[in-house]
Amino acid sequence: MTAKIYYLSCPYSHPNPDIKASRHRLVNRITLEFHKQGKLVYSPLTHNIPLIELNRKYNSWDDWSHFDLEMLQRCDGLIVLQISGWEQSKGVAEEIAHAKKINIPIEMINPKEHLDLILEM
Repeated sequence: MTAKIYYLSCPYSHPNPDIKASRHRLVNRITLEFHKQGKLVYSPLTHNIPLIELNRKYNSWDDWSHFDLEMLQRCDGLIVLQISGWEQSKGVAEEIAHAKKINIPIEMINPKEHLDLILEM
């Protein structure tokens, strides 16, 4: 039996670079926590942010959406982190819409409640 892989959706863009950095740290910590629990999670921010930094220019959802939605299509479910900004995030909204379109389960989680982590949000 093949293990299920989940796509981890989280808002990132924000005019304040400190908030963007905080969101990146948060999603990395949550990805690691899932890993420790034995849950296979693909985090696009964990993967893409180092590549964006190497590219040395700002990249938007429009630059990454094709890649991210293709990765989501290969996953067995979508996990949406309900942190500040998730309801306003263009990327999160498109990931949810795509998950519905391809009929994969969507799990909405509040990291404070589900992962017992003290998190900056």
